[in-house]
Amino acid sequence: IGNAVQQYIADPENGHRYPPIYNANASFNSNTLANTNISAGEALKPLNVLANYGVTLALLTCPSDRAPDTNYGSYIWSPIVQEEQPEDVHIYTPGGVFTVQKLSRLTVCTDNGRPHRGKFNVLRADGHVDSKP
Repeated sequence: IGNAVQQYIADPENGHRYPPIYNANASFNSNTLANTNISAGEALKPLNVLANYGVTLALLTCPSDRAPDTNYGSYIWSPIVQEEQPEDVHIYTPGGVFTVQKLSRLTVCTDNGRPHRGKFNVLRADGHVDSKP
């Protein structure tokens, strides 16, 4: 999944931005589709957005997940990195806009729940994965 996200970013057709993936029931700005190859009729789901980069439902499904979501698999996606460029990721808060200095601390997606002996994996914006209690 991390490789697919990095390939998406590297593709000039995507404006060198993180993929626009939103969790179920999340709202997004209608301008989000302007810089993508995704039609307005398609939902911004990882299976749709990352399919050209080798992502399948099987890849999005943790082996320990007995009932994965058919569009999101076993993961919850962060709304923070969507549509941001890696060298210029911003976090928007009521207190102002903050630029992220360390992509290694920024979450792209996480396991839904704690399927790994009470822990969950976290895919970071720099492409590495770590495990959290």
